[in-house]
Amino acid sequence: MEESDKNNSKKTREDVEGTQLLDEIITQHILTRLPPKPLIRCKLISKQWNFNVNFFLDYIKQSIYSDPFTPIETLFIQSGKTFYLYTCNNHDNDDVEVEYVRTSQYNLVELKTGFRVARRESIGCVGSCNGLICLGEMLGKYFILWNPEINQFHRYYFEFLEQNSRDICWGFGYVSSLDDYKVVRISQFRFRAKIDSVHVFSLRTNTWSRIEFGIGECRLVGRSRLVNETLYWRKEDDNDNGDVQIVSFDLGLETFAMFTDLAIRAPENATLCIMGGCLSVGVRNSDDDLVTHVVKRPGRVVKGFYSDLRDTVFDDLIGLTEAGKIFVVYPRCWVPCLVVSSSMKSIVTFETNENLGSTYMASYVPSQISPLPPVECGVAQCFRTGTFYAFAFYLFCFTCFL
Repeated sequence: MEESDKNNSKKTREDVEGTQLLDEIITQHILTRLPPKPLIRCKLISKQWNFNVNFFLDYIKQSIYSDPFTPIETLFIQSGKTFYLYTCNNHDNDDVEVEYVRTSQYNLVELKTGFRVARRESIGCVGSCNGLICLGEMLGKYFILWNPEINQFHRYYFEFLEQNSRDICWGFGYVSSLDDYKVVRISQFRFRAKIDSVHVFSLRTNTWSRIEFGIGECRLVGRSRLVNETLYWRKEDDNDNGDVQIVSFDLGLETFAMFTDLAIRAPENATLCIMGGCLSVGVRNSDDDLVTHVVKRPGRVVKGFYSDLRDTVFDDLIGLTEAGKIFVVYPRCWVPCLVVSSSMKSIVTFETNENLGSTYMASYVPSQISPLPPVECGVAQCFRTGTFYAFAFYLFCFTCFL
């Protein structure tokens, strides 16, 4: 009898250890390899799987804030239909005491583009990711993926019919688990706080798909901001308390949600931005200082202060360089101004002869990634490696033999 109890106890202990080992294998070796959508479906298997998946998703959610500081090394700048690259390391440690500096002195390099934009069309920088620049047509007709490093581009057209009386919001990012670049196109009514439709383009499959917005009536304003495979927009109307309201879109799960970590009280001119790789909001305080609220991790928002800016209103800002400087775009001034945060006095404005169109800027990291669809990318690779010419030679010889 005692021996039987010992055997049962031993089996129970082995079962528990086996279950714990299985849970560890599932959590650390299986769930980590699943794409987001199949991962969500696994919650339906059992209560234990539901718990494991929820735990893993919470782990992912925690980790998106813990990236190390990522300084800006190169800045992509758009002015109207002209594009530039600026190397931030040049003079990054200088305390420049002049207001205007020649472009050649600060290596503001104009880029040559192979694509054309019609006179009545307008494009704007949607974002930059892994060396690819996304440019969206303002009426939503198409977007362009462009790699300035290899001077390669492709124009992707929106394949659905739609009325022209819509405002378009674009978004662009990369999903590492799927090895896929996605472009988000949000169509919203021009005079109503309501989203009309949301479509997502997958570069890996070269297809558009329609998804539900799912968080009620609202209107999005400004450019999207990409942080760790999630896009963020600011809502046009803040809540009754005057808090900034932000809408997020997870590129992997393809779901919308309200982002509450930056629900700070701020004026209408608060700007959604990226500081050191973290989602931030830039506002003016009563002393006209620029105050940045930076989300470091859930529940922890830190502040940065920048004084003596030459204007009380700005259109866009981004930071930080390795020396702690930020870039600011002022209204009616197409070029960004380099703000030296160490002295809090020095501002550098890049001078140019062009003063047309809106100004956009984004952090840029050069790469050799192709913006072409998978099929065309494979053909281009054949041309570059000589495989195409070898195949053509063998085909010619075979034809002659016949």
